[in-house]
Amino acid sequence: MNNEYKTLIKDLESEIKVQRSKFIANAIQIESMDEFSEKITLVKKKYFDASHHPYAFILNGENSEKVKYSDDGEPSLSSGKPILDAINKHCLKNVAVIVTRYFGGVKLGVGGLRRAYFKSADECLINAGTKTVYDTSRMILIFDYGFMNSVMRYLQESRCKIIENDSDEKVKLDIEFAKSDKEYILRILTEISNGTIEIYES
Repeated sequence: MNNEYKTLIKDLESEIKVQRSKFIANAIQIESMDEFSEKITLVKKKYFDASHHPYAFILNGENSEKVKYSDDGEPSLSSGKPILDAINKHCLKNVAVIVTRYFGGVKLGVGGLRRAYFKSADECLINAGTKTVYDTSRMILIFDYGFMNSVMRYLQESRCKIIENDSDEKVKLDIEFAKSDKEYILRILTEISNGTIEIYES
């Protein structure tokens, strides 16, 4: 799993019209295939009278990414792939976009469909907003009060978050940090404390 990736700030639904056809995009955060299945079932139930619900998603898996798209009955490569292109444009993971189309009486052609599906997904993702997510770990730090100012200053400057402060005779902190930073954090804390800091897995 990637230690750092971009995903949506929030789920969002948006709508555009292209030559009287209506495209309703649902951008959603997902953590698993089961969650995606639940979400697309809800969208299809909500818009039960629509014929097509093309989609695309990218899941940030344990060992590799899982990527899938579907035209859901639309002409081949006219819808699912453009939706995936929109997700990739924003470099997003753990995201699915489902675009429901209501035909407006004017045939758009494959090229027109591609542009419309991409625009629908792209605008929805822009409006949903993005955030960076870090795959995190936790550690317990125990050290003398003499190093407290230096350690606290470093924790504030880095991406470490103090989960709990249980200090008594010594400073005892439960911290959370990005897994990708672990070795660097350990080295700096050891240097700051002259090798006296005690570090345990939380």
